Amino acid sequence: MSIYRAWVTALPLMSAVLVGCSSPESNNVKTGAQSDSLAAQTDVATWLATVDHGDKPGNGYELLVRDGRAIGGKFYLLHPDKPHDITSPGQTATFEDLRVEGEKITFSITLATGDGQFHGTMTITLLDALTGSVGTKVRASVQSNAPNSASEELQFIRKK
Repeated sequence: MSIYRAWVTALPLMSAVLVGCSSPESNNVKTGAQSDSLAAQTDVATWLATVDHGDKPGNGYELLVRDGRAIGGKFYLLHPDKPHDITSPGQTATFEDLRVEGEKITFSITLATGDGQFHGTMTITLLDALTGSVGTKVRASVQSNAPNSASEELQFIRKK
């Protein structure tokens, strides 16, 4: 069984495969190139959180923030041997259909699996505002929008 297949079937955060859940494009959708372009802008802050799942692949979440509001981001499927290393992820997915409502940031991702693609929608709930200088920490939680999924605690750290 491939590491990606094991992750998709074993990860409680995204235990259900959402088939056919494409949504209409909105002005908030960022492609990979757009997200990279945003990250290069000097007025955009980068916040990063990772979750270690032991012997299973971990997750990384990168938020691109302008004026305290998320404007883009990426999801990282991390190697089990490098649970906090986003520089060599197993897969990266740019946030699709990004919606920000107060302290909630909802987005969709698409990952390749051995059988095709996995589509999932997740919501990050911030406990504090994404403001502060490099090194500032903000607690949050993330939860798949799939039925019966459990939330996981996150700690975002401003990197840029």
